Amino acid sequence: MQTPQVQKINENDHSFKGTFRGVKKKGIQRVLVTSSTAEYPNCMVTNVKFLIDDGKCDNFGDYNTQECGYDAGDCIEFNEKYPNCKAYTPDQSFGDGFCEYNTVQCGYDGGDCLEFNEKYPNCTVDSPSSVGDKYCDGLAYNTEACGFDGGDCIWFNERYPNCTAPFPMDIGNGQCDDFEPYNTQECGFDGGDCINACLGGWCSVATEVKAVT
Repeated sequence: MQTPQVQKINENDHSFKGTFRGVKKKGIQRVLVTSSTAEYPNCMVTNVKFLIDDGKCDNFGDYNTQECGYDAGDCIEFNEKYPNCKAYTPDQSFGDGFCEYNTVQCGYDGGDCLEFNEKYPNCTVDSPSSVGDKYCDGLAYNTEACGFDGGDCIWFNERYPNCTAPFPMDIGNGQCDDFEPYNTQECGFDGGDCINACLGGWCSVATEVKAVT
């Protein structure tokens, strides 16, 4: 594939109104040159005018690179403190009280995950902040290691001790999920959502529901 010719456009050049960085036209890639990016001629990223040198570290794409001056200096302190952290927007994520980037490289989300790790040292989930949010999440969340989703799933486990539905909150939500494991006796025939439908004879476990009711 032929590399497109780069055409630099000054932000004050109104003849290019409606165009933006990254647009390719007839083999030409137009690049917006602003007062913020003129210092970095090899910085080839989108939304330069708004993201470069905005006081927030944008640790994604090519912003946090030498060519872009490490986001025009916004990411220098972050890189020194967390050189191997892959957090996209650390200034917004770190220290916000929500556990997101729970890794050694990210300082356990800048400290936001320390309390979580002390309470659930063996809990490994994608979204630690979902534990204890008063919403029962299944799978790895609804385990002893995670305190049965921080207590959110205790009521569900007491009501349906043998139900293995991955999304417990879909049970009893007024809509019949006519497939396993939801529409089973262990899950209360989707928390009762499928009983009327099954009594009508059309669902997959109609005979089993009639026998129970």
